[in-house]
Amino acid sequence: MGAKDFDTLSGVDPRRELLQVRETAHAEEWSSFARTVFIGRVGFQTKNATYSFIDGVCVQISRNDGLDEVVRGLLGMVLIGWVIPVGQDFTLAQSPMSGHSAVLWRPQPGRPGAFTLTSATQAVGNGVIRTRVA
Repeated sequence: MGAKDFDTLSGVDPRRELLQVRETAHAEEWSSFARTVFIGRVGFQTKNATYSFIDGVCVQISRNDGLDEVVRGLLGMVLIGWVIPVGQDFTLAQSPMSGHSAVLWRPQPGRPGAFTLTSATQAVGNGVIRTRVA
């Protein structure tokens, strides 16, 4: 299984396609989130896994079924926000949003980056994302 196969929505997701279209215009802004928004140790839990980040970069994923080897392809991806529906479109929120999918991005210079949408976030704190990182 590759990164796109784990904890993502199945099939072609229009949100992922829109992220790829918007990547060129927003890549610099998204890259800055790790340094300015998601500082230090943060994490969140979904139905399938617990995600842990340091300075916005994914450093650990623990699947709830214990099959952690499946998720190695997501390590190193950058957290850029949570998808919030706005009519037929969406926006990215930089605060954890219970019930919404987080977006992980792997920039790839010279070509389109890779995106992963998690299942809905379940466990969040008020303004601080709680984590199990040691």
